[in-house]
Amino acid sequence: MVRIGRGVAAYWSMRPRPALFLDRDGIINIDRHYASRARDVALIEATAAAMRLARRCSVPVVVVSNQSGVGRGRFTWSELVAVDDEVGRLLAAAGAAADLTLYAGAAPDELGDAMLYRKPNPGMFQLAARLLPLDLPASLMVGDKPSDLLAARSAGVGWGALVDPERGAEALADISSSDSAGPAMELAHLASVEATMAAVAARLERVTSETSKGDE
Repeated sequence: MVRIGRGVAAYWSMRPRPALFLDRDGIINIDRHYASRARDVALIEATAAAMRLARRCSVPVVVVSNQSGVGRGRFTWSELVAVDDEVGRLLAAAGAAADLTLYAGAAPDELGDAMLYRKPNPGMFQLAARLLPLDLPASLMVGDKPSDLLAARSAGVGWGALVDPERGAEALADISSSDSAGPAMELAHLASVEATMAAVAARLERVTSETSKGDE
């Protein structure tokens, strides 16, 4: 599923830009595990703040989220849209927005082309780069599972942060040593979304400065 934000057209006339890729559950909103009701949505304010900064920096925000609850029969696409609408409403109230949202609804054991878009496969990132003029090596990815960063690395995203307080260092080692994950990726591990978004803010300032120099 692809959902395009209202401000996305502004990027179509620009030179390729770095993007801020975000997983949804556990990064943008509190992970309720197969959330299927709008009332279950609670926003993580630190992420909304980073999304506001991205917009000020003219960095498109792209949500890339596995939603296997659809493929598993836990909820329908319509219910997923209702939850996504509520996420969008809360983000708008916080002065933030996603420019592009991509969902992969396949269950882990499915076969066929749909699996190309399910992380750790890079399909959602590659699709985003076809829909927007993106500089993937300069882009950022934040997720809470190794598959998030493996997918980003396979697509050529240059920087990734893993929010995993329990096995973050071990997971980063696995990602770094993966032979099938694609080009080298600068990796960070932080124990909370709040700490991660502080690192994202610093990174956004850096990549924006570099992009501005290239536009001169």
